[in-house]
Amino acid sequence: MTEHDLPEQDRPSEPPLPLLARALAQPPKPARSLLPGIQERIRERTHGRYFRRRRVDLRNPTTLLLGVVLLVLVLSAATYLVLSNFWAAR
Repeated sequence: MTEHDLPEQDRPSEPPLPLLARALAQPPKPARSLLPGIQERIRERTHGRYFRRRRVDLRNPTTLLLGVVLLVLVLSAATYLVLSNFWAAR
């Protein structure tokens, strides 16, 4: 027995695809964002207490990463020199 042989009330109902696709689609983005303007206004009124401008260095982890790598290399070289002198003296 196939789907076409079943009475109309027993056939599985399929959701209308265009309606479902529109319901699941992302909402349209607004033409312009109000958030930056609102944050700027709050920053001005609170004299920088909220939404203050942060330093650019803190947002870029490259400087921090290079500093850590350099520190590890210096510590490794110092450890190597100390241990090599210790074993050479024995």
